[in-house]
Order: sequence, then C-alpha cells, then structure tokens
Amino acid sequence: MNQRIGWGLIGASTIAREWMIDAIRAQPDNEVVAVMSSDSARGKTFAQANGIARSHTSVQALLADPEGPALRIELTVEGDAWQGLADLPGILGCTVVGGRIRVVADDARKRLPEIFRFLHDRGVPVSDVTVTEPTLESVFIELTR
Repeated sequence: MNQRIGWGLIGASTIAREWMIDAIRAQPDNEVVAVMSSDSARGKTFAQANGIARSHTSVQALLADPEGPALRIELTVEGDAWQGLADLPGILGCTVVGGRIRVVADDARKRLPEIFRFLHDRGVPVSDVTVTEPTLESVFIELTR
C-alpha cells in the first residue's frame, strides 16, 4: 500500500509554480500540501491560485505541518535483512542507493527509534545514520533526474 507523500514548498515563486508543483503532482501519491513565504499575503494568494491547502510564514511552521513534508533518513547497513522496513507505519518508501538504505518517513523523530528497533530485532548492524530535511533544491534535483 502506498502512502501519500505531502510536499511543502519553500518560496511562493515562479519556479515553484512553473516547474515544481506539476512535477510533484505527476508522481503517484504525491501532493503539494503547503507553501512557505515570508510574505503572508503572497503565500496565501499563491496557495489559493495553485490549489495548495495551506501557507506558512516560516520554515519551522512548514516543517511542523501535520501533512508534510517528509524527512529522508539514510542508513548504512549490512545484508538484506532490512527488507520489510517499508511496511512499518509512517515509512513512505525505501530504496537502496550506493550501499545505503534511503528511507522516506513522515516524522523522522518518531520513526527513527522504530527503524532502529526493527533493524536490531533482525540483527542488522547500522554503522551510519543521516537525517535530511528536504530543501527546494533537493526536491528539484530528485524530480528532474
């Protein structure tokens, strides 16, 4: 079962309007749920014009939005006993990239202990962990590959 991924855009910009929104919406189970603009009126106008549910005036408020954005967790593990991670609650996807498992989760602070518990119970050693919050640049790069 695929879970919906909610995206938050940083900046009520021409690039977001002309390139990002349609690219995100073209992906199955993906939706732009919020936009951040330091200008409240601009953010609200942009959100309304582009069918985005909410606007925020700070990155902190955007990251606290209950429907997105997702955080990426990367782990370096050995073996393939990690398979099944994608079935955990709040895990939106898992891929292997260059010997690392890339996990997209709805809430890294909440899900990381669950991921560690899952891996520990299967005897999977973890040698490195990186938690990354999405940026406009990283989203753009990911969607235009």
